Amino acid sequence: VISPPPVKDTAANARIGQLAALQQQLCAERGIAFAQVYELLAKTADYMDDLSDGLHPGSQGCALMAQTLMAQECVRAFMRAAQ
Repeated sequence: VISPPPVKDTAANARIGQLAALQQQLCAERGIAFAQVYELLAKTADYMDDLSDGLHPGSQGCALMAQTLMAQECVRAFMRAAQ
């Protein structure tokens, strides 16, 4: 499971942060791999600045999301298993 990414709207981000935390907790309880992107990308100014419409990242934001995902062991393990 991958958490939802952050958006520009502060109120929406508060809800997304709560959702991501609950997702992470449920995954941990059930032994399901969880990749956290919300917390990491919300703190990354380059990602947040690349949300041109407030929701969708441009090419720089997509690259940062990919880097964030690939830095997590559960994602690398999934990619190895998919080969």
